[in-house]
Amino acid sequence: MKKVLSLVLVVLMLSAVLVSCGGNDIIGTWEAEEEGLTVQFKFEEDGKGSMSTMGVSMDMTWSVDGDKLTASASFMGETEEMFKDAEFKVDGDTLTITVEGEAQEFTRVED
Repeated sequence: MKKVLSLVLVVLMLSAVLVSCGGNDIIGTWEAEEEGLTVQFKFEEDGKGSMSTMGVSMDMTWSVDGDKLTASASFMGETEEMFKDAEFKVDGDTLTITVEGEAQEFTRVED
């Protein structure tokens, strides 16, 4: 019984940590435009999603570890890491992803 109670407590604590780290805040569709080019990310709850630009959509996998975001895209059978351990922050309807010191802001377009 003690082991079950301990396991339940650990799961509850991990759930609280994940929620407080903002992992669930990123779920939804985000869009940015720069120099006439629109980029859209769709983050789904299962760690999957898509990335679209210039009329081309690619399947994506993603994960969050604290305030770090890692994402890879697949296109025509090839998988490429887009960014690893990029800093990210969700503030209302604004998602900021910082890769190698360069910050890009995205606006939530869908939940």
